[in-house]
Amino acid sequence: MPQRKITIATLFTLSRFVLVIFFIFQFESGLYPEALLSLSLAGLTDFLDGFIARRFHQRSRLGSMLDPLADKFLMLAGYVLMSHLGKIPWTLTYLIVSRDFLILAGAGILLLMKVKLLFRPTRFSKLATFSQIMVLILAFADFLKEKNFYTLPLFMEKIWPPIQAGFFYTAFALTCITVFQYGYIAYKFYRYGERKA
Repeated sequence: MPQRKITIATLFTLSRFVLVIFFIFQFESGLYPEALLSLSLAGLTDFLDGFIARRFHQRSRLGSMLDPLADKFLMLAGYVLMSHLGKIPWTLTYLIVSRDFLILAGAGILLLMKVKLLFRPTRFSKLATFSQIMVLILAFADFLKEKNFYTLPLFMEKIWPPIQAGFFYTAFALTCITVFQYGYIAYKFYRYGERKA
């Protein structure tokens, strides 16, 4: 793992925090198209930081810790807001927030027990995050459509609900899977993980 603390990949991760703050400010100011742009860019940085870290060997301990925190900040802000507006069922929001709380609490407990942790997303967690971000973007796009910021062609009007439903159920299923997956990973760290001196 590289010794450098701040890499280009880490800067993309940090930018996600800033973009989420922009998203909230722009939404509260009624700048809805700009807020959608900030939200979409925040989702894009989630792909870019991981790609750059892998492609250019910029993995770092700081980046591996900040990346999931940035994801959770994005999900918490976006999902609570969209659920409050009735665009995302609270069931999914509660599930995602509860899962993230359990992950952070579990990691904190293991760290207090001086168990060395390796923060690395799994394939299922990456797919879950992607589907969750898509649900968020589609929900906000639907909100803009209701506000008459744009209209969809007739054929898109017909397939729009199934697309939203598809991402919703995918996100729900993958989030449930990652709850058990991270629980198993936490058990392995506790049972077999190396302890700090």
